[in-house]
Amino acid sequence: MELVPPSPEMEALFSRQEAEYERLVRASSLPLLGMAEPAPQPRLLGEAEINDGIVESIGLAYGDLMRPSGPLVQVHTARWLDARNPPDLRWFLENALDSMDDNGPVAGDPVPAHVIVNGTPRPASLLRTRRKMWAARCWHQDSDVIVVAREWELAATHLVAVPNLETFLRGRREYLRDLRANPPTMPIMDRPFDVATAHRSLIDATLSRSLQLEAAAREGRPPRLRGNARKHGELWEAAVRAQMHLADQSRQDANEVVTILVNQLGRLQEKAPWFTDKRLRDAAVTETLLYWTGMRLELLSRPAQEIWRTVWASQRGWMPDPFAHQERTSREHDDSLRRWHAELMTGQDEWLRAWSEWVRKKQY
Repeated sequence: MELVPPSPEMEALFSRQEAEYERLVRASSLPLLGMAEPAPQPRLLGEAEINDGIVESIGLAYGDLMRPSGPLVQVHTARWLDARNPPDLRWFLENALDSMDDNGPVAGDPVPAHVIVNGTPRPASLLRTRRKMWAARCWHQDSDVIVVAREWELAATHLVAVPNLETFLRGRREYLRDLRANPPTMPIMDRPFDVATAHRSLIDATLSRSLQLEAAAREGRPPRLRGNARKHGELWEAAVRAQMHLADQSRQDANEVVTILVNQLGRLQEKAPWFTDKRLRDAAVTETLLYWTGMRLELLSRPAQEIWRTVWASQRGWMPDPFAHQERTSREHDDSLRRWHAELMTGQDEWLRAWSEWVRKKQY
């Protein structure tokens, strides 16, 4: 889970994406609201919801987004495409808690309150939760306005019109530049870890998380992607260190191998019906670990493992560029994408057939 310096091609892609992002945000007609002074610092453009080129919401952030403590206020102005089913206050608070590695539930129901907008109290709904956090919602010029705050009082929150976004865009650019120059890294664990179970603990947590996300999708709930991120990072770090020890690999190579094996088992859970059989699932996990740690290579699943190596390399060999039409025709881009996708699907089918053959042999 370490960050590596982006290639020149990726740098160019990032630049184009940021330019397009800023263009869409500037062109938005949303009647933006932000914080009147005094307000936490720094201030920057936070999150914007953009679907098919349409800006649904723009969030202005006041405070340090990376710190799990200290004052932070985010003001979202939105006109949702699905106006009958907008995200509720609980969803906004869950996102805020997830960013703090807190995946606990948000309990309770919103209560009536008021938010000051341009000096006038507006009727609002308010939901509070732990860690001195709250979210409030009101309406302004046919727009949904949601304020999410941490360690900041509602009474001190006065909203005013924001006629110009340039200060916030500049703040975002500076924030991203600083983040890329000094990226957050997972601290190397200074406590003992179990070499024998590190991989399996990571796999169990990852597969369980995938099932939770699938359940949320079936129930129509937004997934909580960032909850327990620090715990998952520690499990990943332990697995990488165990891989370095078991296979005598560099950190970079070990990280790549852990990525490959975790993704293979996640894809099996998604694509292979037999994976729900505990006996077969446990055997598949064991053989995958034996193969990728180099502890044993002559395994029934070796053909499937080797095909997956090819499938993974092919999958990572294509980096769709949303602005590729600037450099080549749309037809050329689409033809290349279709060929890549067809080859990937063929490889994945071959990989699944190899695992099905493994299942047949295991059942004898």
